[in-house]
Amino acid sequence: MALRGSPRRVTGRGHAPSFDTPENRQLLGMASRLDLSIQALRRAAESRTLEFHQRADETWRRATESDGGAQVSPERLRQEIAELKEQFSAMQQCRTRLLKGKVAHGDVMTLRIRVTSVPKTGHHNEVGCFFDWLDEADHPLPSDKNQRLVFRADCDAVTVVFRKGESYTASGRFNPDWSYANDQYPCVTYEVLQLTALESGWERKVQEELQRLAREQTAIEQPGYRRRLTQKQRQNQERDQQSELRRAQHDQTQSDHWTKTSTALKDLGEQLAPVLRRARDLGIASTLSLIPTGAMAYVQDPDYRGALAAFRRALEAANLDLSLLDRLFREDRVGILDLPRVYERWCLLKIVRVLTEEFQLVPERRYQSDLLTALVGQWTQDKTLSIRFHDVTANRTLLLEYEPRLLMNGEPRTPDFVITLIDPRLTEATHMATFGPAGRPKLIMDAKFNQFVPIGSAEPGPTLDEKLADLLEKGYDEQGRNRVFVLHPGRDQNSVQEWQRYCRYGGGHFTPDPATRPEWDQGHPNHRFGAVLLRPGATDPLIRLIMMHLFLFADTDAGANSIVPFCPACREVAFSKSETEHEHSRGRSQAERCCNELCGQLVVQNYCWSCNTSLFKLGAYWTFHDTRALNPYDIKCPHCGEYMIQAESSDQAVSGHPTWI
Repeated sequence: MALRGSPRRVTGRGHAPSFDTPENRQLLGMASRLDLSIQALRRAAESRTLEFHQRADETWRRATESDGGAQVSPERLRQEIAELKEQFSAMQQCRTRLLKGKVAHGDVMTLRIRVTSVPKTGHHNEVGCFFDWLDEADHPLPSDKNQRLVFRADCDAVTVVFRKGESYTASGRFNPDWSYANDQYPCVTYEVLQLTALESGWERKVQEELQRLAREQTAIEQPGYRRRLTQKQRQNQERDQQSELRRAQHDQTQSDHWTKTSTALKDLGEQLAPVLRRARDLGIASTLSLIPTGAMAYVQDPDYRGALAAFRRALEAANLDLSLLDRLFREDRVGILDLPRVYERWCLLKIVRVLTEEFQLVPERRYQSDLLTALVGQWTQDKTLSIRFHDVTANRTLLLEYEPRLLMNGEPRTPDFVITLIDPRLTEATHMATFGPAGRPKLIMDAKFNQFVPIGSAEPGPTLDEKLADLLEKGYDEQGRNRVFVLHPGRDQNSVQEWQRYCRYGGGHFTPDPATRPEWDQGHPNHRFGAVLLRPGATDPLIRLIMMHLFLFADTDAGANSIVPFCPACREVAFSKSETEHEHSRGRSQAERCCNELCGQLVVQNYCWSCNTSLFKLGAYWTFHDTRALNPYDIKCPHCGEYMIQAESSDQAVSGHPTWI
């Protein structure tokens, strides 16, 4: 096979003349390995071609359907109505608790105010909030002093009833205290002795909002219904559209690149095909195991020596070890029936690919060998894997662990995937002060292979909240310090088009109904847990999840230089620092706007007007925060549940706090 000139028989030692010699069997083994590798690479290239082509088509579709309208999810609208009714009911119940009957007419004092701060507990276990006086037209009256309303009973009800930015008319007995009205801290405290009547502008707004949502709920039942956006929302949509068009062009370019790669691999395969056919015609036994020989042919004959050297160069170029390659081929020939393990290891490959290609992180050297060991190892053996990825632009490291042995709440646990961000700029003292003795918060992902019903659906079948409850019961969250998410394939191929029904990023409660809400879903969501769809054709949900962890970690990391680690649309770091606006009046605080110079994507970082939680505006598609059903640009705070209302759409919202600029 490797000899030049006319074919001649190579005599086996002590055997009849034949081409089926150890030297030629080894050559055939090399050619067979190359052929199998090229076939696998070609299938991968064709898969990437199709994936990028589908992503480009989907991105083009999202960009071109931007006609000044937006689709409305009936399920999300029903959930929003239920949440609003829950808030309204809680408000009425707490207001009843605060009212303490009637008093004499002469003892009654009426306050017409607008609350300017979130009610907070003071030094003497009282709850108070600052306020401004209002005139009859609800305009604030000028004052040279701060006013504070104080309750010393039913403090939990006060935090529900009195909301920052809302107007109230309160009647009852109050005790004005001027003792704090000094030059350093001019403040007058009004202690509530007895409240006899309370009217809230927020309640009127909620009633009007519920009526409007009911009308919208009837309209969205019509086929093809798209809700008309306001002028401000259309501006945001047009900006998203331009970014999406650039992203579609990038994906199409990648698809064309992989098409050329597939064609080149096809040509290589066609070059090997005659060699394999000739080996069969010559009667050389087919084998994938390389038989070590001490034949002088590989030393003396330049053709044999050249063939062996070429094979070794191919292995070196692929950065593969021959023994691992043999194990991979053996696993490929075995029919594996453990589909959950297959899905788990497929998820591992997807996570590595997303980190290296989508987020452009640089893995440590020779990580392929460790990755291949974890993939082709025995199903029962220890397959813990650790790969470090370096973020060159942010000068920090991301550690990916596959089935590490961790001690969680005193019990040994082995979650599927753990991502930990490490900033080398943090000193040990800063690290301890920031994260405590337990270490850095982690993103924990566990792969579950099953046909799950949509989240919140009443259909029979396995549910994602049950799987998530199992992980939290095992202590994966480490008392709320870690983020815990389930990776799953959904129910069928239609799950790709309906990915929103199979994804929750922890921006709201997993169970909308408070009456049936389990204990693990109580408290503030804060993006602590959820579920993400991951299957062929649906990689963006995983990208969004990792993006969320990077953004939220950058916001809390003491060593972070910037709140914008990368662009959510193209994942490039090419932001031009634009305006930073400061307005600390009611409903609005500092906002930082960054525009990507490459794709035009706008990123806005702001703070919740109610609880000061950091929020990120990344466009309608890439946002990981929950949004209002009728306004994809109105973000819901994951901590307190309040929405960030745009000034132009305040007539369509529950409260008119202008936040995004």
